[in-house]
Amino acid sequence: MAILFRFNCGNMWGLGHLYRSLALINELKKGGFNCHAIINDNYIAKSMLESKNIRFAIVNEYDSSEELITKMNENFGDEDNIVFWDRLNSESSYIRDIINAGYKIITYDDYDESARMATECIMTWKIPVGGSIPSYSGPRYQLLREEIREYATKEKVINQSVKKILLHFGGTDPLNILILCYNALHDLKDFSLEFIAGKDEPNDWKMEIEQAENTKYAKGVDDFARRLYEADLCLISGGVSMYEAAAIGTPMINISHNKDQDFAASIFQNSVGSVNLGIASEISAHKIKESVLDLCSDYRKRKKMSEAMKLYVPTDGIKIVCKIIESVVNMR
Repeated sequence: MAILFRFNCGNMWGLGHLYRSLALINELKKGGFNCHAIINDNYIAKSMLESKNIRFAIVNEYDSSEELITKMNENFGDEDNIVFWDRLNSESSYIRDIINAGYKIITYDDYDESARMATECIMTWKIPVGGSIPSYSGPRYQLLREEIREYATKEKVINQSVKKILLHFGGTDPLNILILCYNALHDLKDFSLEFIAGKDEPNDWKMEIEQAENTKYAKGVDDFARRLYEADLCLISGGVSMYEAAAIGTPMINISHNKDQDFAASIFQNSVGSVNLGIASEISAHKIKESVLDLCSDYRKRKKMSEAMKLYVPTDGIKIVCKIIESVVNMR
């Protein structure tokens, strides 16, 4: 039995789908499952999959069900397969075609009502889909990387004074939020600002960011979890990194790339008291600066936020999802 992971990377997709899929693949392999990937043509995803000896096939970013089924049959047709679909907003005909082709499919973070047609539906937002809330929904089903889980088990100390602020806006940062925040904050000399660019992000802003005395720039770091844990505050987008910051307990301000991220960040704001500023294209530098200064000056809010976030995003989501997959495997 093999699990086929279908996800996209790069551009507006970022790299969060890749990182969490790799985390789940690693856990499933411990249980003896074969795991393969079907991805769009992204060099970072291909490189990381190759380095971990994970077989993969390439399809178009917005592939048809016919293209996907053909690729699965051609590349992995010698095994009984379950599709783990980590994509937003599928269409009913797409899901139906996969099922009719003889595949079981688990949708993950697919909020279209078509997800209800899947063999199983898992969501990290607890919202209605097709008229009701799926059984497996909420932040407890988020797939956290091993290094994030490690630091999430540590006590997060909230200091009275903020000294270090981490800024990271995904693996690609298509709206250039990093430089937007640099322009808004670089004159705040009381703080150390650590700008973490994603692996698939160009170095266009490196020289400019490094000019200020209180700023540091790094790209595609392997110790992101440690840096996030050591930060007193983070500015982060509303994707997978938001869940990682919450699990670790680092107080956060969210600035998003798109409506889906903004919606997720608004759920966090209502649930744990994090600060959601909205979509970057609609936010001024003044608003960013004002929000940072307000949160830095409010120790009680940061401490309460940290405690609520750690409770909201537990560390065992990956094991729970593995059990759900095993239950689908055992279905008659």
